[in-house]
Amino acid sequence: MAEPMLKVEITPPLRDLQGRFAKAEKKLLALRREQLRDLGRRFVAVAREEAPRKTGKFAKGIGFKTYERGKGGAMELRVTDPQPLGKWIRGGTKPHVIVPVRARCLHFFTRSGDEVFTMKVHHPGTKPSPYQERAMKRMTPEIDKSLKKLGKAVVKELAG
Repeated sequence: MAEPMLKVEITPPLRDLQGRFAKAEKKLLALRREQLRDLGRRFVAVAREEAPRKTGKFAKGIGFKTYERGKGGAMELRVTDPQPLGKWIRGGTKPHVIVPVRARCLHFFTRSGDEVFTMKVHHPGTKPSPYQERAMKRMTPEIDKSLKKLGKAVVKELAG
């Protein structure tokens, strides 16, 4: 009998793998959940560093939540910022007119300290500040490292 050109052998047998999956499921789900939360905490810290600061109030409002679709389903990390301010900071604004809404006139102080009362202001608009993109760029190596760590844990757990 001639030697086969290709021989494929799958070890361990499927039955063994199914048992290992069942035993490892809880541990791996917990590890995945904790790693995603750790990444969320770290991403928020980096995003807060990258966010524009005048008072720091906007940066403090950046947060995250994790979601799991069904038991053992896909996990998702959502980073949020205060709205609508976050949208304006990330995307910038076009020049626009500001008029009073709940008062008869606008009242503010200029940088030189002059007090101003006026019926409208022509705002020049603002440049976008994509702080979340800068944070993602900084976090990419850490995210890759975390995914590799999770992958190694899965392989180790299933290999027995």
